[in-house]
Amino acid sequence: SCGTLTMELTRLKEEGFLNAKKILFTAPGLHKNIKELETQLIRQIKKAKEVARKKEIRRQKKLKKERLLARKREIKRKKELLKQLGEIKDFRDDDKITYPLNEILFMTLCSLLQGRVDYDDIHYWMKSNANGKFFKRLFGKRKVRVPSYSHLHHMLVNIDNNFMELIFREFFKKHSTYENLAVDGKWLNGSDISGQYTQEPHKAILNILDKDKKIVVGHKLLEKDKKSEIPAMT
Repeated sequence: SCGTLTMELTRLKEEGFLNAKKILFTAPGLHKNIKELETQLIRQIKKAKEVARKKEIRRQKKLKKERLLARKREIKRKKELLKQLGEIKDFRDDDKITYPLNEILFMTLCSLLQGRVDYDDIHYWMKSNANGKFFKRLFGKRKVRVPSYSHLHHMLVNIDNNFMELIFREFFKKHSTYENLAVDGKWLNGSDISGQYTQEPHKAILNILDKDKKIVVGHKLLEKDKKSEIPAMT
């Protein structure tokens, strides 16, 4: 800016009306000396570019640090969930466990989040992704083994669902604010596949969603389709 406005612009900056971090001025009265004005403008523009470049470098370093910290927090949360899944009682004999239950449950959860809703898709997803860098690093293994389809099915259908529900609620309770909740009943995706339910071809579930954190903090199967939403809340 022209140096004539130094006091005015500085005052506006101090009062917060202008949010500029730095204001560069040319000498006042240069409208009579166009050549010198052009010289000073070019010099100040170069300074402004250098200031902006340094600011951008600092911003990028800050973002990189924040992303690194966010990644560490994310890994920590995943390890916490993996540890809590390890609290679910394994129905198999200790000397016959080849595939740790908590690892299989964690990969199953990831596959469900990817839209795999039946055993065939879950098993195929596991075989395709189990030995990626993410699971190897999380499980601390050089190779992650995946059970056969029949073994996977046997493991999942024999889990104590009620206890697993408590594990999930306990885990997500730490990451929810419980300030803005939304409650609604929905059809359970995949509940009518391959005749899993012979008495009722479809299942409905009541979900409680933390709108701020985008986390389902609780859910309950509805006994009479979606007609029992209100009684399920009491």
